[in-house]
Amino acid sequence: MPSLGQPMGHSYGLPPVPLFQVGRELYMAPSAISVRDTIITSRASRLVRAIVQRTDQPLADAPPHNPVHPVDPVISAERDRAPVTSHQSEAAHGPAHSGYSILAISGSLRALSSNSDVLRAAALLAPATVRIRLFTGLDTLPYFNPDLDTEGAVLPQAVQDFRAQIAAADALLICSPEYAHGVPGVLKNALDWLVSGPEIPFKPIGLLNASSRSTHAHDSLAETLRTMSAVLVPEASLTLPLDGRHLDAAGIAARPEFAAPLRGAVEALVNAADRFR
Repeated sequence: MPSLGQPMGHSYGLPPVPLFQVGRELYMAPSAISVRDTIITSRASRLVRAIVQRTDQPLADAPPHNPVHPVDPVISAERDRAPVTSHQSEAAHGPAHSGYSILAISGSLRALSSNSDVLRAAALLAPATVRIRLFTGLDTLPYFNPDLDTEGAVLPQAVQDFRAQIAAADALLICSPEYAHGVPGVLKNALDWLVSGPEIPFKPIGLLNASSRSTHAHDSLAETLRTMSAVLVPEASLTLPLDGRHLDAAGIAARPEFAAPLRGAVEALVNAADRFR
């Protein structure tokens, strides 16, 4: 493997991208490039900007990325109630980076979803310095169309809002069901809208699974996120065997066998987010 600081990326006709170090860990930026050879011509500049922004290294010829509708992270958790959804207004915002903001995404649109309840339980168990908000707009995103996601195109408003919330979050927590051994189409559609943007590369992500019988979708989702150059946090990725228990968020949070691993997952995700700030 090349040493720290050795340029990489020439094989794609891109500016050299070095390895970089965060704490004791060594990260190789070209992993975010090698998987995009099919779209490299039209989207290389955005990808390079994402890599540089995540490493806090300035790129002289790249304009700064400013989300169209930035969402300030809410920095305090309220453990006595379910998380505020992404479509509700936030009354107060604290100073930037005095706490942690985690955006939770459920792959299910069901009103009574165990996957959504797992995420709500994580919010109830989060420490006071962490705010977990549940994104509720998956069903508002249009079908992904590459013709609408070209360089310089004006994205649909729902996509702009979604990308802004992803960018504003310190980390993501995803819990998804499995349909016919696959990831639900509504979740995959949302991820497709993020492939060309700078929001996902080097974003810490935890993957939660609410069923011990669901393994194919979990593995598929992990592979998709790795391909998008997200940072999967193993300690924040776990299975809670809720099969047939019919517990709501409060019920999940009240069970020690579920509460302890959920707390550990949130703590691991926050630790990872701290390294990538």
